[in-house]
Amino acid sequence: MILRSDRFDEKVSPYDRPNFPYRCGRAAAWRTPCHIGPNVDGSCGGVTECQPYNENGRWVCRRPASAGGPCTEGPMPDGGCAHNHPACQPRRTLRKIRGRLAVMAAAIVISAIVAFGFSFGGESDLASSLDAGPLTSVHQNFAAEGGCGTCHEAHGSGPSGWIKAVFSSGSPAGKCADCHQFKGEAHVAHNAVPAQNVRPIGTECTMCHTEHKGIDASITTVSDAQCHTCHKAKFTAFAGNHPEFSKTYPFRRRTAIAFNHSNHFDKHFKDQRYVKKVPAGGCIGCHEPEKAERVVPIRGFDKTCSGCHLDNITSRPLTVFTFPELEQHPFDLKEILEKRGLFPEDREAALERIHELTEKLASGTTAVITASAAELRVAPLHGVVAGKKAATQALADQLKDKVSGLAGQLKKKDEKEVIAKLLAPVTTLSEEAHKALATLSAERLEKLVELAESLKEVVEEFAELSATKENIGRFNEIKQIVDHFEERVAELEEDEEYEPVSTETFAPVMAGLLQIDGEEPEDYKDPTEEWVNASVSDGAAALADVIEKAGGDPNLMLHGLSNELITSAATAWASNREYEAVVENNEKGWYATELSLVYKAPAHADPVMKAWLTFAAEKGNETLKNALLSRRDGPGACTKCHAVSLAKGEKDAKSAKKEGAPDQLLIEWPSFENVARPFVKYLHKPHINLLGPGSWCTTCHKMNKKAEFDAAYSQFDPLKFASNFESVGKSTCVECHGGGQVSQTCQLCHTYHQEPGFKKGMLRQVATNRQ
Repeated sequence: MILRSDRFDEKVSPYDRPNFPYRCGRAAAWRTPCHIGPNVDGSCGGVTECQPYNENGRWVCRRPASAGGPCTEGPMPDGGCAHNHPACQPRRTLRKIRGRLAVMAAAIVISAIVAFGFSFGGESDLASSLDAGPLTSVHQNFAAEGGCGTCHEAHGSGPSGWIKAVFSSGSPAGKCADCHQFKGEAHVAHNAVPAQNVRPIGTECTMCHTEHKGIDASITTVSDAQCHTCHKAKFTAFAGNHPEFSKTYPFRRRTAIAFNHSNHFDKHFKDQRYVKKVPAGGCIGCHEPEKAERVVPIRGFDKTCSGCHLDNITSRPLTVFTFPELEQHPFDLKEILEKRGLFPEDREAALERIHELTEKLASGTTAVITASAAELRVAPLHGVVAGKKAATQALADQLKDKVSGLAGQLKKKDEKEVIAKLLAPVTTLSEEAHKALATLSAERLEKLVELAESLKEVVEEFAELSATKENIGRFNEIKQIVDHFEERVAELEEDEEYEPVSTETFAPVMAGLLQIDGEEPEDYKDPTEEWVNASVSDGAAALADVIEKAGGDPNLMLHGLSNELITSAATAWASNREYEAVVENNEKGWYATELSLVYKAPAHADPVMKAWLTFAAEKGNETLKNALLSRRDGPGACTKCHAVSLAKGEKDAKSAKKEGAPDQLLIEWPSFENVARPFVKYLHKPHINLLGPGSWCTTCHKMNKKAEFDAAYSQFDPLKFASNFESVGKSTCVECHGGGQVSQTCQLCHTYHQEPGFKKGMLRQVATNRQ
């Protein structure tokens, strides 16, 4: 046993080590401790037997060999351990108890000395002996009012408080969070949020920052040795055994703006068509070195890209609706014209017809006046054809009324018989007129003429039987009506067969908003009729209602759309006509073509176009995404430069896909500072000042012409990325940051705290002190 090299190994030695002040509660009770053991603060180390590891999407058991190795059950589907045990109450080790007794004894002695004043002179001597030294200047003002108690809770509580403090685990570090705040938890390493089922490493501020070093002391500076106390990868010098950078450094994810440096420098900038538009100065032609920090900002679209790309942006239309081909005309033209009035060309024809009718009224016959009056009532509202139909119908109704009235006035038997023979065809004529005028056809027009001819024969027979002066007048009046009826029928023409003005299919954008199939007429016929009728009545409100139901914001997406534009266009389409604008379209902003409602961005970063694309990315279905986010067609030209990424993590996106939900996407409109490595800091400005701007950028950033850059932007995962540049390796930095040259401390390139700041209460205190 004495010769064994592993005699102090934790598996065989019962020795309690000083860095383990507690023993597992199970060990104290049953002599069967768990392999995790207690935490340093005396709490249970964990109730699970392992912390499963996610390896390429599969959770793997990590139970150590000392605890039996990987279990047969394996982790739960959510990554949790399958073996859970009740927490225990760890017990202090004998070493811990013995140490506390020693400290207690020392505390009692000191307390006695303080209580009885042994070995001290006056109160000033006592205070001097307890003074830890001056605070740094940054903390003196904040501690001036509260004194030592500002940070040390035990101060001023007397000997009993001091003795109690000896046995507590508290430290002044707990008070630091009263003033200081960070992005994450203050007492967790690097303020980081730990991964699921991973126990965070607890820290205290005083592990790195200690006070009472003097007014001018710097308590923020941390030595490399302090970093090495926690980090497993220890090194003596950056140029020596510092770990190599990752293969993707510094390009862990793709940029928000898809600018292909290789294509532009090797192809587009050498094209004679664009040479004069190329920003001068190489890299600094597009980047602003004078504002360089962690990133070097881009000068902006107007100063860099507009010369070549503005025309493409302003020439890509967003077609919201296209009037589709319909097999039958479903709209009530009469109702539409009553709401909107005649079209300009129909209005001109109606005016000419009114002048003609005015001349006919001079003849003064009852038939002419009746027909003309009926036509004058209808033509100004519904057009010439409708007016002629109304006049013909009025004559047929007048003829029926005349004959019916005459039948009640005649007394002679033979006259009554003839009138009876006349009344039947007159009634038939009136009924046939109603049918024929609803839908005119050559067959029905011919039948009306035949009825009128047969009517004349009966009228002639009536005239021969009754040659009295009174009957002759009645005969002439009926004959005039029949003659004028024939003239009016002769003016009518067969209705043209319905031919749809459109041969288009339903617009994909509107199909996506309504969630219908835009390819099949039976699917889009009713929605077309409903929406066009609503647009004739309500204007832009009809489209706003559709957008709102789809989850969009009509205030943003329809900004600038006038009621008159959409109502006029919808009226034309409902009348089976192509829309003709009153004034010439400039094709900027909202406008209508013959069959479509269209929006075209007047400039880069247009808010309406951005609102449509953002809506499609975040809330749109697959139809809307395909219609609006295509890089090849339509408004999706914006996504040729602005990356479209998954709004959630890839794991969440896959889960949503399995559930049938569309991807939630995010269009990265502004460029951003890549914070994927929050603990790595790099400032371009001192390096640019040293090397010089422009082409010196290639000192560190070397082109990778084989990278499949564009392919990275044809999908939505921002981490699947092939940069235009080779990754920056440690050897690049070592050229300057080597031994005996530029500083190479840990803090030069790494930060500890995430987004440090001060709490509002502390800031108010500063303002109060200044007053």
